Amino acid sequence: ADMALYYNEGDLGYNKFEIIKDDVKKRQLFAELMWDGKKLDFGVKGEYNTYDVYKMEAFHLPNFYSELNVSYNIQDKIEIGTQVFFYGKQLALESFDSENRPVTKDLDPIFDFNFNIKYNYSKKLGAFLKVNNILNTKHVRWDQYSNYGLNFLFGVNYSF
Repeated sequence: ADMALYYNEGDLGYNKFEIIKDDVKKRQLFAELMWDGKKLDFGVKGEYNTYDVYKMEAFHLPNFYSELNVSYNIQDKIEIGTQVFFYGKQLALESFDSENRPVTKDLDPIFDFNFNIKYNYSKKLGAFLKVNNILNTKHVRWDQYSNYGLNFLFGVNYSF
């Protein structure tokens, strides 16, 4: 009951989301497989969703989502990994017509590929590098809010 459905009010670059509340029944078929080994960790997940919406549509709620994670530990010092994500096509609200009915558009499916590497100098000190959106795609998860292209994060971690 009263699930928040988001839409971008105004033209491109307006940068303001509004909320429409509607009763939504969500049905989900979900499968996940994980393997945690000494050297290799692996995970795959997939979900298929259907939505029954009372007044509006299921804005920004993809019917299909999947994820793949793999990491490999090299001699307990270096860990390399990758993540692959896929969001299916989504519906976005553009505006309302003169009779207050929603005018919608489809957002393209999203495929994203990331890579990370972590170096453990000791049990307390380490460093990491995460490279996101390796394919440099300009996908849109939320209407009019495109994702960053290729980007990275570098850091040092220390445990007390």
